[in-house]
Amino acid sequence: MPRIQVVVQCNLASLGFDEPRLHVDVDMRPSNSLSDWLQRRGRTARAWPEVRGDRPYQSVMIDRAAQIIKGKRTPCWVSGCGSGKSYMMCMLAQRAAAKGRRVGVVTVRRLLVKDLSDRFTRFGIPHSVVMAGMKDDGAPNKVASMHTLAARECILDVDVLMFDESHTLLSTDFRAVIERHSHIPQVMMTASPCRADGQGLGRICDELVLGPSTEELIEQGFLVPSRIFTREIPDVSKIQQNSSGEFSEPELEKVMCRSQIMGSVIKEWLYRAQNLPTIVHAVNLHHADLIVRRFQEAGVNAVKISGETPDADRKAAFDDMCAG
Repeated sequence: MPRIQVVVQCNLASLGFDEPRLHVDVDMRPSNSLSDWLQRRGRTARAWPEVRGDRPYQSVMIDRAAQIIKGKRTPCWVSGCGSGKSYMMCMLAQRAAAKGRRVGVVTVRRLLVKDLSDRFTRFGIPHSVVMAGMKDDGAPNKVASMHTLAARECILDVDVLMFDESHTLLSTDFRAVIERHSHIPQVMMTASPCRADGQGLGRICDELVLGPSTEELIEQGFLVPSRIFTREIPDVSKIQQNSSGEFSEPELEKVMCRSQIMGSVIKEWLYRAQNLPTIVHAVNLHHADLIVRRFQEAGVNAVKISGETPDADRKAAFDDMCAG
């Protein structure tokens, strides 16, 4: 069977999906949210091979966060995908460890917990993982699952605590985790502080520490410039929006499933992007199934992934697609 050429994803933008080896992004889930577009673009526009090493703005952001913490306030790093937030977490943890301080990092997905644990290992930071199915070996630093902390109602014994994907942490259970650790200096971080429900992050942090914009990351060579092609621009002007400004899903699906739009996407991909690792953003699961079928009818090996896809299966799909 030929290698996978196209992965169609649904509802993964906010779930920590990251794949820097992708070459092509097909947007079939239009959004009127600039932050949503910037975050999605950053996830698929990394320089590859990855640009390694410290970047000047990272040290500036870490130093600024340290100043805010000294003032008994909670900073929130706001820095787009591709800016190296995970790398900054490791830098801060390494600095703290050198001073004999213990650091905890909390994130929201098993895949991200494993990724951060791997990064801590590469940085030489001794740590244990707090997550269902993992044994805490008592190491001073912790990489933890937010869901596990919420379920166990436990408190990490650390000196500094970093919360990843902080825009997702306003639920009652997650707020309770933050409040249980209110005696510990905290750093929040996110690529997108703008939530669809309009709630601000002032409930969990005091001051934003802004990183470089997407345009600045492109200028500095950390994200690749975009080249945009289209044959058909969908008309979303008549689609209803909810109170948060999101398009009505049934109406958006109806527009994006039009045969003219579907056909144009397949033709454009075959003409400009054939055999390049590609991700397609679908409106919902039904739309994703239709996109996969249309690609397969054109002789392209396409698969669907969603929030229900096991992490191992998702990784296998992208490894297969990007192996060529």
